[in-house]
Amino acid sequence: MTRCRLCGSTALGSVVDLGATPPCESFLAADQLDLPEPAYPLHLRVCTDCWLAQIPPLITPEETFTQYAYFSSYSTSWVEHARRFVDGAVERVGLGPDAFVVEVASNDGYLLRHVVDRGIRCLGIEPSVNVGAAAREAGVPTVTEFLSPETGAEVRAGHGPADLVVANNVYAHIPDVVGFTRGLRALVAD
Repeated sequence: MTRCRLCGSTALGSVVDLGATPPCESFLAADQLDLPEPAYPLHLRVCTDCWLAQIPPLITPEETFTQYAYFSSYSTSWVEHARRFVDGAVERVGLGPDAFVVEVASNDGYLLRHVVDRGIRCLGIEPSVNVGAAAREAGVPTVTEFLSPETGAEVRAGHGPADLVVANNVYAHIPDVVGFTRGLRALVAD
């Protein structure tokens, strides 16, 4: 990595180098156990201009998230937390039947199912094909896309501006932090 993923600076200092590691969420089948496995540097650096801590974005989002192994609904406590979050958001933001809620990296619909249950329009933006399919099967409207400024603009043009956008545990996975943030901006009402 030669440039900061946030500000573009070349002032990156090493924090800790843990060597090479296989990609997360990539599991080998039994017949692959004796074959070479790709590994990538797990070297944490910090930008001394903006202080973003980061690892090099060597693995593309498509490699990690096209077929994803984690389904949020497996954790009943996380689903319950999501329900409480939605209940609170409905009150705080004043979400009613005319509102529009978007969750980015919406996984299997663990959160938006509670929005659907309240009769509020919503849309999940989930890049993982398999996980997005599970959300749709559960009745949660979901598009299989990575959020970009273009995706954000397309969703806004097709559905109107979002009254609430939720992005849980997603920034740590985003190589293009600035483009992702511009995508969020494109989604929300002024």
